Amino acid sequence: MMWESLAQLDQWILSHVSWTSLSISLLVLLITWCWWPSPPRKRPLAEGALPGEWVPPKETYSIPAWKEYSLEELKQFNGENGQAILVCVRGRVFDMTSHETGRLFYGDGSAYRVFAGLDASRSLATMDFEDAGNGNLEGLSNYQKQTLEQWEELYKDKYKVVGKIVPYKYAYAPGIESGPELKSSS
Repeated sequence: MMWESLAQLDQWILSHVSWTSLSISLLVLLITWCWWPSPPRKRPLAEGALPGEWVPPKETYSIPAWKEYSLEELKQFNGENGQAILVCVRGRVFDMTSHETGRLFYGDGSAYRVFAGLDASRSLATMDFEDAGNGNLEGLSNYQKQTLEQWEELYKDKYKVVGKIVPYKYAYAPGIESGPELKSSS
């Protein structure tokens, strides 16, 4: 293609570069709009709450600050109908709904829902969710025992300890025999 003058060359470059630039810009904008993460949604503040403060949902439940639960009693606290979600680890009972992410991780449709209202000890140690509710710690390898201890530490840091299982036929977690001083955890 020959251009008769420098003006025609300039005009051709401007017309093609402009459309190319515009096309690229629109493509980048479209990609950004489709795949860019949206900002997190802010929850409305409850009456009297400070910004960032977690307030329990309206379907408030009540559980004692410290209680000795049987495994049968524990099954009632599976999060259904606004109930608390309790999970047992090595005889220690944790209130998963005491943290703002508890229902997210242990409520309906979540990955850890299988543990709600049950003894999750063996499942957490072996990472086999098919065996949820089996607290038998016999025959675990050292690695599995260490994994269970890590889960228990995570739970103690994040969730409130609200009791222990009685009778518990396996070895209790260290320090659980006296119990009530644990109720102030997290």
